[in-house]
Amino acid sequence: MSVFKRLLSALPAEHHVELTTALSRGRANSYDTSAPNVPRRLASERRVATRNMDELIGMCRMVLADSAVDDHEARFLLDWIEKNYLAASEWPGNILYPRLAAAMADGHLDPEEEAELLQVLAKVAGGPPAAAGPAVSGAVPYDDPPPTIAFPSNCFVLTGQFVYGPRTKITAVIESRGGHVASAVSKKCNYLVVGTFGSDEWLHSTHGTKIIKAIELKQDGTPIRILTERHWTDQLA
Repeated sequence: MSVFKRLLSALPAEHHVELTTALSRGRANSYDTSAPNVPRRLASERRVATRNMDELIGMCRMVLADSAVDDHEARFLLDWIEKNYLAASEWPGNILYPRLAAAMADGHLDPEEEAELLQVLAKVAGGPPAAAGPAVSGAVPYDDPPPTIAFPSNCFVLTGQFVYGPRTKITAVIESRGGHVASAVSKKCNYLVVGTFGSDEWLHSTHGTKIIKAIELKQDGTPIRILTERHWTDQLA
């Protein structure tokens, strides 16, 4: 996606005509895209998307608590996604929304639709709440088939909580094989490794935003690989 399209999609609709007109007339400085208000607006968009993600995953977990989804719950989720800005177009809403809309087209769920929705909800939320804490969402688009990992000179980003051990241990293992670990996902990142277990980061943006950033980069053509911890540990052998 071009810089212009990314900026246009991030700005409120009432600014679209103003920005497009200014650029088409060669007077982009009449709408200064480098002005401080534009970065603030983009940051605000990301905060909204992150909040939507956290709330939607939380609601999915609540619905899954009794291992069933009824018409009222499905309608509530559908209405919430439609009413909340960015929720239907950002992950995981863009996975759940079309399934909910199709299932509720006639106003109620039949047994097959309920079973399918339960599967989708479980993928988004990582399963029902458990004493061990929230699991990593199964809706994360891991590379399939998982690739062979090349450690030397490649950049790794870690997110989530790892069975293998603390991140300092994982970082040491990667560095001993010639790779390096970055704190944030960027175009320079080669691999995002997602820990087997979720953590408080998943509920408070850091974990989730790293995954979202990697998804966005992949959609724009950046060859970043998203891996499970299990695949990462298998490759150590």
